[in-house]
Amino acid sequence: MRFLFLTCILIASSLSAKAHQTIEVVQSFAIATTAGMANGAAYVSVENTGPSEATLLGVSGDLAEFVELHTHITDGELRRMVAIELPLILAPGEQLIMKPGGVHVMLLGLHQGMNAGDDLALTLHFDGRHVKDLEVVVPVYSFEEAQSFLGEAGGMGMSHSNMDMDHSEMDMDHSDHANHDNMGTMKPDDMETHHTDDKAM
Repeated sequence: MRFLFLTCILIASSLSAKAHQTIEVVQSFAIATTAGMANGAAYVSVENTGPSEATLLGVSGDLAEFVELHTHITDGELRRMVAIELPLILAPGEQLIMKPGGVHVMLLGLHQGMNAGDDLALTLHFDGRHVKDLEVVVPVYSFEEAQSFLGEAGGMGMSHSNMDMDHSEMDMDHSDHANHDNMGTMKPDDMETHHTDDKAM
């Protein structure tokens, strides 16, 4: 009887933890690479639907040598890519928007190409009361499919130039990761996040 009681408690606790998972994926996708490309990009927009802060500690995956969070900034007349300093705190009701020309998961040193129709496995690591690791399956689209898909989804601020920029920067030379680390960083306070009552989506 006692064993049955303890088993029920464990099951209830497990179900309660899943019910209180407070980070939800708003949208996820990646753009297929072309022959010879060593790097790729993925986009996983998430929302903190819980009552307390959730802290993004990092992103991981087995598909590349390095998996990092990057964004683009305007430096004078130039647009360039920089790494984002983590951790990043998401307040209750806040969204982290990933999109071409903005925040994205940079996949440096791909172990194999990303083909349209593939699914990528990424894990977002959080430190929060109700969420730790969030495993995400990211569908891969062709460049043309991604443009069509994003247009049907409301665009999320997409433009052809933004798509072109990310697609070209995926093929930047990141073979020397030490030099890549010196490309610059952006602090979380400068990042694009939105509350659910915003109109960004």
